[in-house]
Amino acid sequence: MTVHIQAALSYREGHFAKRGLNLASAVPGVRSLVLCLLFVVSLFDVCAQTASTGALTGTVTDPSGAVVPIAKITLRNYGTDGTLTTITGPDGLYRFSLLPAGEYELTVQAVDFKAAVVSHLSIQITEVRSVTTQLAVAGTRASAPCSAASTPI
Repeated sequence: MTVHIQAALSYREGHFAKRGLNLASAVPGVRSLVLCLLFVVSLFDVCAQTASTGALTGTVTDPSGAVVPIAKITLRNYGTDGTLTTITGPDGLYRFSLLPAGEYELTVQAVDFKAAVVSHLSIQITEVRSVTTQLAVAGTRASAPCSAASTPI
């Protein structure tokens, strides 16, 4: 039995070799191609929205344009009054996926910054909306004692 299989493989290799193909190198190439295609198709599945939802992405920056990490992002649906919360990553980015279409309110909060609110943010079906929010530095109040006494010269 082993002899027949080896003979069949030898015949096939010889058959492909006559046509300029090497079966040993062709099969690993096909395997690599199939693996690459499976990976690409799985990426489409992960990044896609369903037919009845949308998404919201954004970046939070300070007045100089630098990104603000660890900012708290709250998204409130006006229709259901439901809220979703996330934080920005080290790159200042955030994302809300699989959002039902509707009107939303976006609130961005970070330490040492004034809160920013974006009202009536509309999310449409299959839309990926991007919102960049620039936060203002929170004002500080400082008081220093002073007197109005004058000294004679």
